[in-house]
Amino acid sequence: MNLPSVVVALILAVIVIADIRYLRRSGKGCSGSCSSCGGACKWTEDVRKAKKAIKNEKKLGNI
Repeated sequence: MNLPSVVVALILAVIVIADIRYLRRSGKGCSGSCSSCGGACKWTEDVRKAKKAIKNEKKLGNI
């Protein structure tokens, strides 16, 4: 690797590290774990609605 390649690689590494630190500190972005976002996750509401619909279907005997 020549000097320009090393400089570009270092710049990219710094950008990636800065982005990861920003996401961790700001708490923005989805980590995939809805329990970590305190119920504010869009998917939490969808899962709750789906569970309620399944429960209602079971009560009606359609499942």
